[in-house]
Amino acid sequence: MALSVLAMVLLALYLSWGNLVFARLMLGVSTALATTAGTAYMTEILGEKNARRAALFVISATSLGFGGGALATSICLAIQGATFVPVIFVTFITIFSILALLAFTLPRVDEPKNVSLLRLPSFRSNLPSTDWGHGPGW
Repeated sequence: MALSVLAMVLLALYLSWGNLVFARLMLGVSTALATTAGTAYMTEILGEKNARRAALFVISATSLGFGGGALATSICLAIQGATFVPVIFVTFITIFSILALLAFTLPRVDEPKNVSLLRLPSFRSNLPSTDWGHGPGW
């Protein structure tokens, strides 16, 4: 999220095509990171058996958030007209601030596990010498 905020501030201060491309790139990267972290968190809350349901919740919330934000902005601009600061921006910033504060009340579900954060790939030792299927992967 910090990447997208930084990119948006840069875009607001120095408007150019290059900064717009950079802002969109950082928004995509931060969305990907938040989606994967959100899916992992929801899987921790719902349990391993409900991993598909957890992913569905996160993907649905992300899609509805993007679509709902664009829809609300379009409706607001249609009613209010062209303006520098639409009412919906103030509404979104207020809602975001409240949700950011509520994030501190989420349950802690992480149980430390005695595993390495980085693992090297492992291969079966009984692969035949004529197995060419694994060659391109190396």
